[in-house]
Amino acid sequence: METLDSLDSMDKNETEACLDKNSIIINTISDTYNQVMVGLRDPRADGWFLMSSIWPTIALSTTYYVIVRHAGPKLMESREPYNLKYVMLAYNLFQTVFNTWLFYKVWWLWRDHYSWTCQPVDYSNSHLGLAALDVTWWYFFSKFIDFFDSFFFVLRKKFSHLSTLHVVHHGGLPIAVWFGPRFVGGGHTTFCGFLNCAVHVAMYLYYFLAALGPRVQPYLWWKRYLTKLQM
Repeated sequence: METLDSLDSMDKNETEACLDKNSIIINTISDTYNQVMVGLRDPRADGWFLMSSIWPTIALSTTYYVIVRHAGPKLMESREPYNLKYVMLAYNLFQTVFNTWLFYKVWWLWRDHYSWTCQPVDYSNSHLGLAALDVTWWYFFSKFIDFFDSFFFVLRKKFSHLSTLHVVHHGGLPIAVWFGPRFVGGGHTTFCGFLNCAVHVAMYLYYFLAALGPRVQPYLWWKRYLTKLQM
């Protein structure tokens, strides 16, 4: 009987030790997460849309993936492709104007205020510091608008355009870009967005003009340079 009690006691001690170890690991992970994701954040973005936590952005990107890869094709399986000519015209025109606006906001920083060699982030509440944070957030938000590129492919049953590269690129960018306004809203962080906005202006302008019909085609000789620009 004493032997059985001793074995039970040993099992109990091992279980408690295992639970304590797991608790320590969980607490360490939680503390590290809070230290990095909360302690190192840029507090100026507190309260901004989707900036309180990365999880809503991950949820939206996951939803995008489910729609594009599963729910959308399933929905369109027994349906004819939608004719979205005028919707696409409006969308491409909007994207052209929107990205031009973004490009101008970033160009203003680099043209008049930033050093092209090394520009640190201005974490102050100055007009320049907040302008940089603002354009960084808008660039992040624009990645959700880009989801509609894929949604339109689904509705038009252009599934061949929904390559793994396309889906991973569009679905992963909001998560990657979220770290910009969360931690480094400004400085040299904006340079990649600066270039990307210029590419998007050319890309969506081409899509808009191409959708106008054959009369415009002779003026789209610069199409061959567009792919190189995107690369």
